[in-house]
Amino acid sequence: MAFETLAAFALATTILILIPGPSIMLTVAHATVHGARRTMLTVLGAGLACLIHVLIAATGISSLMVLAAEWFEVLRWGGVVYLVFIGVQAWRAGALAQEDATQPTRSGRLLFAEGFAVTLSNPKGIIFVAAFFPQFLDASLPPLPQFTVLSIVYLVIAGGLTAAYAFVADWAMAMFKGPRAAKLRCRLTGGVLIGGGILLAAARR
Repeated sequence: MAFETLAAFALATTILILIPGPSIMLTVAHATVHGARRTMLTVLGAGLACLIHVLIAATGISSLMVLAAEWFEVLRWGGVVYLVFIGVQAWRAGALAQEDATQPTRSGRLLFAEGFAVTLSNPKGIIFVAAFFPQFLDASLPPLPQFTVLSIVYLVIAGGLTAAYAFVADWAMAMFKGPRAAKLRCRLTGGVLIGGGILLAAARR
């Protein structure tokens, strides 16, 4: 694979991933409450789901998923309901939040599971890999090595940018001090989660 092709793929992937989706919205919400370091568990969960998307596309199962439209819809709407539910809970908690209040702490397993479930439930992940990757494959070369390289680059960029969102969100929230900070944190978290649910609801196969 030519370096120019790989560079073009990396640039295009970076631009597309920088556009916030449900996974990044969830990551930002977690970072504002649990901090960037603990949110890396959410990033790892999302990364595992991205890997599954890649494997599904690579093995050709993506074509069979067309026959499982109802399964996709159930999975997607399950993710929508969950994101909106925890978003509303966080928003309502803002009404009672105090600056010195202890923020609710989710277990590491739950942070990982939420990142995994929300990312896996987004059908655009498989569509992205199945439709976008082939545009950068050289027909004169074996496809598997090329697909493997593209997959590695994609996973590294996706993981790195998602982690960057977490650290930026954590840093931004650290700047908010004062009696209204806890309320703002809860309201922001709730709004971001609800927004993620809306984005997932708008996703189409």
